[in-house]
Amino acid sequence: MEHLAQINIALMKHDPAAEEVKDFFDQIDAINRLAEEHHGYVWRYQDGEDIGDEIAYFDYADHEPRVHALLINMSVWTDIDALKAYVYQSGHIEVFRRRAEWFHPSVRPHMAMWHIEPGRIPTLAEARERLAHLERHGPSPYAFDFRKLRT
Repeated sequence: MEHLAQINIALMKHDPAAEEVKDFFDQIDAINRLAEEHHGYVWRYQDGEDIGDEIAYFDYADHEPRVHALLINMSVWTDIDALKAYVYQSGHIEVFRRRAEWFHPSVRPHMAMWHIEPGRIPTLAEARERLAHLERHGPSPYAFDFRKLRT
């Protein structure tokens, strides 16, 4: 059975050291722990982790000049239902509901999902390509989002 990889990018309204985003960063360790303890969690990208031969470069700042930083979240789950339960039915939902305080809405796709073989860790370069494909071609089995799921 395939696993589900996902990438989402948040476009920060303020510098990560700014007081305006302190509350978000104060919660990030607890939210990450919640994910790691959630049913269906397999893996998540952590800054500095060597997961590919290419450093992440997502050109959102070229299109979103007000962006102070990008927050990259990439993870692997056993299936879509596990990820949906974490995002919308766990303590994560409280932080998710406040996202407009800390992040700009994006005019481009900021989230993509795709299926991978169990045991494989996706690379940031692969995630960037999945986002670009979703932007160019819309949802497909290659890259999709919660609005157009491929189960």
